[in-house]
Amino acid sequence: MTVFAKRLSNFSIELSYPMLLILLAGFWVMFANQSFYQALFKIYPLSVDEGLFLAAVSLLLWASLVLVLSLFVFHRFSKAIIIILLMVTASSAYFMDSYHTVIDEDMITNILKTDQAEAFDLLNMKLFGYLFFLGIIPSVFLLYAVKLKPVGWKKALLQRMGLFVVSLIIALTAVFSASEQFSSFLREHKSVRYFSNPSFYLYSSAKFIGQSFKAEAAPFQSIAMDAKKIPSTSAPKPKLLVMVVGETARGDHLQINGYPQPTTPNLERLMQSGNLISFQQATSCGTSTAYSVPCMFSALGEDDYSPTKAKQQENVLDVLKRVGIEVLWLDNNSDSKGVADRVAYQSYKNSDINPVCDVECRDEGMLANLDEFVGQHPQKDMVVVLHQMGNHGPAYFKRVPESFRRFTPTCDTNELSECTQDELKNTYDNAILYTDEFLQKTIDWLKNYSQYETAMIYASDHGESLGENGIYLHGLPNFMAPQEQRDIPMLVWMNDTNNAKFANAQQKQALATNHDALFHSILSFMEVDTQLYQAELDWFANPTGR
Repeated sequence: MTVFAKRLSNFSIELSYPMLLILLAGFWVMFANQSFYQALFKIYPLSVDEGLFLAAVSLLLWASLVLVLSLFVFHRFSKAIIIILLMVTASSAYFMDSYHTVIDEDMITNILKTDQAEAFDLLNMKLFGYLFFLGIIPSVFLLYAVKLKPVGWKKALLQRMGLFVVSLIIALTAVFSASEQFSSFLREHKSVRYFSNPSFYLYSSAKFIGQSFKAEAAPFQSIAMDAKKIPSTSAPKPKLLVMVVGETARGDHLQINGYPQPTTPNLERLMQSGNLISFQQATSCGTSTAYSVPCMFSALGEDDYSPTKAKQQENVLDVLKRVGIEVLWLDNNSDSKGVADRVAYQSYKNSDINPVCDVECRDEGMLANLDEFVGQHPQKDMVVVLHQMGNHGPAYFKRVPESFRRFTPTCDTNELSECTQDELKNTYDNAILYTDEFLQKTIDWLKNYSQYETAMIYASDHGESLGENGIYLHGLPNFMAPQEQRDIPMLVWMNDTNNAKFANAQQKQALATNHDALFHSILSFMEVDTQLYQAELDWFANPTGR
């Protein structure tokens, strides 16, 4: 590198601070905005008629980037800041171009909560290519071939102010040059701006930081302080509920929901025996784990939900714990996203705890020590949450033991665009097949406790795009997310199918439902009453209430 640096320095150029930012913005407009232009050209195809408007959009994008850079890139630290931006922008370009994802504040939350194993699943040669050509090469050139003209702090301040003003004037000129088209474009096609790189992830980062400070500053709120156990007129059995939080499972890929491939043979038998209910019109609160998992346990409801609000208040597990119900969260995913912060928690991501591990630790290992938990709380009401690894992508092939690779050919890479549609779906379906086995084993474990009223609820956090319309993975904002990212499985199993709760849920399985139902249905099954409870959202309620 030293020899290379010396040779490169022989070709060094001296640039002013404004010219550096102008050239950098141009570099990103030309090479880091493929997804932005793809989205734009779908609406406004390249033609003579649209030429002026498309040129104005490009000018606006460039001027906006210069404006943003003039605010965030300080003269003294400009090279260090730009190198960081180059690497992040290269990564952002890769994920948008490869998976059609957007880097909004929810995606930033997901990124920050990604553990090491999940991060390694994302690494591949295509990502390294983006980092090399859009990040490393320009960074090396900047370090060794670009010399900034030295200026005093007063002149540097004037340069910054001048650059800001000029870029703002150019941006406004671009808009006014095609004002009528911009008016309809900004009103009807807002989603295109989500793909502008790096401006949108910088905007989202600022929004994320603001929300984080707001959440930290706000007082934590207790909910359902009036909650109490409903007294029984008979001598009921204690209740044992297992809530399985699925990961990235699509409802339309379950055999019991009409999918042609036999992905759920165990659940199919349970359905035929009459012990299982599948809500076939179920949708998720959001399209990412960090958004949906807290929403699943929140009392807010999808319409009023935000991650900031959820972080500021208790959830259904806190309510259950307050009334004396034993609550345990076991996790084979990254973490509980804050839901289990105030209840008993155990990670099963390593072989020291999880006895079922090969290339990675398996979901079924979470069942290994549950007998001990029940034995420690005899005759008490209990809720156990099992957070799956499930169908976490893009390395779907890692999600299943070798014996469950039944649907072939498979996609044995995390570069999903290199696989055919059949290979990708087969690999994804193998992970659904393993979840079917895990749910069967969970139910088999519950059957050992006939002295309890037992039930299992299974709901995935969100769905997944498998290449439909060139979109992969998940995480698109709700308003622009395809159905595949919000279509989820929701199941209920009970040991006693003769009770009213099961009969009521059976009558509702053809109706539309969503994550809002979980808060109220969990309270209902555990017979906890509070003014927050809404019977119309409770699967187990009859038309006139409990």
